Amino acid sequence: MLRTELIPQTSAAINKGKVFYHFSMQHTATNAPSPKGEHQINFFESHFTEMKYGQEGGSDNHLHWYVGGKSQWDAELVAGDWHNVAYGIDFSAGTVEFYHSTGADALEKIAGPVAASTDSNGADWHLGVLRLTNDGSQEDWNFSGVYIESGDITTSVVSPGGSGSGSAPAPASSSSKATSSSAAPAPSSTKPAASSSAAPSSTKAASTTPAASSTKAAATTSSALSSSAQAEQSCVVEYVYV
Repeated sequence: MLRTELIPQTSAAINKGKVFYHFSMQHTATNAPSPKGEHQINFFESHFTEMKYGQEGGSDNHLHWYVGGKSQWDAELVAGDWHNVAYGIDFSAGTVEFYHSTGADALEKIAGPVAASTDSNGADWHLGVLRLTNDGSQEDWNFSGVYIESGDITTSVVSPGGSGSGSAPAPASSSSKATSSSAAPAPSSTKPAASSSAAPSSTKAASTTPAASSTKAAATTSSALSSSAQAEQSCVVEYVYV
């Protein structure tokens, strides 16, 4: 098993009422992930909703959206294509909606609400990848446009594939390679101001290799869950080799 993830560290109510978890994801032809092993992506600890790629004991080149262990949607994962996603989670009603687009297109509701056991303590969303097969190969995943909001969903996309104002944020490159020794991360945090506009911000993570003596990562998040002018938010990165 191989995993690299960001974990939210916030006092905001990201596990109450109805909220939208936004992210964009992509891989390139360089160090492309193998479709012959299962990848669990951007999941909660209980896996009540998540993205998946690949198949144990087979081959599946499609990106899937899962709820309660069942695929609800899928599309081919082509190198270079950005997939923009939002989970519309209603923690009170126990349902999840799925919003999706590619490139610069605005998000559209694709599926849901689907009944789910929406259990979260507000600190168990894993932004990143857990790969079940540890075959020694290196894979690169890119993430951008990561934020959580309440109220009406923001459908415009601000990511490397989007058309938001200003320069596009740099994607987070999540690189993983198997090793027999453990790698202890050196997490860092940032403290951005929360904005009611819920403009997404980017995350940046260092690539990991067996020769590295330490790893460093920093992330910023933006949230519309609070109307206060300032709020402290940070993420902690984990690099765990099992």
